[in-house]
Amino acid sequence: MRRFGERVRPNSQVTTWLPQPLPVPQSYNPILWLDAADTSTITASGNAVSQWADKSTNAFLFTQGTAANQPRSGTRTINSLNVLDFDGGDFMSRADTATLRPSALTAFIVGTYDTLTSRRSLFGSGNLNAFSTNNYFFETSGTQQNFAGRSTGFVSGGTISGTTLLTFRHTGSAVTGRINSVAAFTDTANTLGTDNTSMPIMLGAGRQNAELINNVDGAIAEIEMFNSAMATADIATVENYLKSKWGIA
Repeated sequence: MRRFGERVRPNSQVTTWLPQPLPVPQSYNPILWLDAADTSTITASGNAVSQWADKSTNAFLFTQGTAANQPRSGTRTINSLNVLDFDGGDFMSRADTATLRPSALTAFIVGTYDTLTSRRSLFGSGNLNAFSTNNYFFETSGTQQNFAGRSTGFVSGGTISGTTLLTFRHTGSAVTGRINSVAAFTDTANTLGTDNTSMPIMLGAGRQNAELINNVDGAIAEIEMFNSAMATADIATVENYLKSKWGIA
């Protein structure tokens, strides 16, 4: 049986190839695509990552210049693919941008957690202490997933265990969440805004005013974000791709 990403040549030798491009309709090109399996996007010295490059056409860069706070690459895998390992004190960031504050969004996050405690922030923008139109963040809440910020409060549901695919869809007025393609929650939310703040967009942690909080202890494999509330069929296409790629049942 061939594994995902393998092709058989005429002489029956199996050759492993990199996963094919994201199989979604052309109209759903990601505005952010961080893929740890593609090590060409990662700049590291002695496994310590100083830069993670976005594979979307926006080519955003997430960076960390302080060695003690740099996640690790080349030390951990999921489904035999490289991931970035965060030790509970690591994080990366980039300057705020309106492009990553769309009027509606769909986000897919693949990761695993070594420690599941309240409010471990995977990815987000703005002040984690404020529920307003210029914030959003995706995080854990104990053993559940969470979407907060650009909602009227925290909305969460479902159980996180092992390597997990988290899916968030925001229409501009409502938010839904899925865990490994299973519906976890739905709730009303504030209208999304494209206003900027002075706080950076964070990866693997969050900000409460000027204070760094909510660092993730675990691994981040892939993050894809789209500037639309994707249709159910398109969400399923991306979810099936990610589950196959990362070996999620």
